[in-house]
Amino acid sequence: MLLFFSEPTVLQAVHDLAAARRLTVIAGAGSSMEIGLPSWEDLVLGLLDDAVHAQGWDDDQEGFRAAARQSGLLTTAEIVSALLGDGMPASIRTRLYGANDPAALRPGPLARAIADLQQDFGPLMRLGTTNYDDLLERALHEKLAGERWWRGVRSSVTPRPAVRGAVAVTHLHGLLGAVTRGRVVLSERDYQRMQLRRTWQERWATEALSDTTCLFVGASMTDANLIRYLYGAEASRLRHVALFKRRPAESVGEERFRSRLEAAETARWLRLGVTPLYADHFAEIAQFVHEVGARRRLGTAYVPLPERLRAWFEEEGAVGALYVQDDAGYREVQQLLHDRLGRLRDDVRSVLRARGVDTSGEKIGVALLSLFPPAAPGKAERVIVLASSDRIMTSVDSIAPIPLRDGSDWTGVKAICRGSPLDEQKDVYASRWRHVLGFPIYTDGVRTPLGAVTIASISPSSALALDRLPNEARQALADLVGPRSRELFARAGPSG
Repeated sequence: MLLFFSEPTVLQAVHDLAAARRLTVIAGAGSSMEIGLPSWEDLVLGLLDDAVHAQGWDDDQEGFRAAARQSGLLTTAEIVSALLGDGMPASIRTRLYGANDPAALRPGPLARAIADLQQDFGPLMRLGTTNYDDLLERALHEKLAGERWWRGVRSSVTPRPAVRGAVAVTHLHGLLGAVTRGRVVLSERDYQRMQLRRTWQERWATEALSDTTCLFVGASMTDANLIRYLYGAEASRLRHVALFKRRPAESVGEERFRSRLEAAETARWLRLGVTPLYADHFAEIAQFVHEVGARRRLGTAYVPLPERLRAWFEEEGAVGALYVQDDAGYREVQQLLHDRLGRLRDDVRSVLRARGVDTSGEKIGVALLSLFPPAAPGKAERVIVLASSDRIMTSVDSIAPIPLRDGSDWTGVKAICRGSPLDEQKDVYASRWRHVLGFPIYTDGVRTPLGAVTIASISPSSALALDRLPNEARQALADLVGPRSRELFARAGPSG
């Protein structure tokens, strides 16, 4: 968080977007992937599996997948459409939502940040998406009546005039949410037909690119139509912004290549009037949207995220709530947190039991993770395991900071990086835990994920496993852990 939001281009983009006269936000698959929905590539490959299975060609499934990547996903989608025929829409819905009811889905941090930004900009912001789900509409509906300017939310799949007091979410590729509306754009045929004539989607997008400042979030920016719209838009003095999740780099050589590749891609995007920003973590993308809204709302009173985060580190260190330098104070904090995490573990069992999930035969552990200051200026912040329900750490020597990275072996660290809950099945010799749920911790003020709570089981066949834990129970856990984890972070430091 510190490194990304300290970059001059990021700080400038926050300022420029917040000052935009009119703003258009175009959301891609990233705003849906954060709650577990598939990326466009995963959706197409999943549909390919369905088509292969329907034809009885399962023994060649891997070969078809390899061929799909060589021929391109648009071509693959067209083949799938031809093979599945009328069953295509039903297969898309199943691949998107599985057995879940799309009406019961809850939006994630990015969708909610976009809804907050809509409030900050008012009717001067337009909202479009290439996604088939209606998570943005749900995020807009979630805003309390006293905290939003709009009275209604519309899903638009055709050009419609603006309605006073309503927000329209324009679905450029059709809608397959709680209701199905519009023409689904997925295959090669769909894209080619849209290039034969000037469609309403093209008029909407080119107007947005020519007359408003555009912010692309959660989009890979590889959509053929979107690229065409960028080339076709009238030259504008406005500078658009696109947020990308940067590729991981595990070695010096990979970091060098990544840096050069980003420089090359930046040169291309700048020619199209787009400033690309490369975030290290998914959570930073939602945070960026939040920062734009805060900057517009607060004006000169706005304090950039790095300053707020450093102030939090200093405050927590001063009161001894998170990190202390002497063993006596550390043991006192450990005992306090150990007791509270034990009570949280008991409440987790009760919440699950009330929803028909029995964990009485399992050893359950709850742990609290926290961001930790960087090792040196210009370095990334780290993560520590602050406390656990199954043991008490008695010495400050036990603090071993963990790198903050998406590819971490620690589920809690991944939850911080993604900014949304996740679960993992573990099968590594270094951990006795076999299934772990991770929930990021958000607090007021700093707002970025400051830590995580993990709920873990030793049982290999744990009731916490994704395929065994009902969605209702999973959501109940999130509702329990969120407020309780914030209470843990708001605890008092050691006495004296």
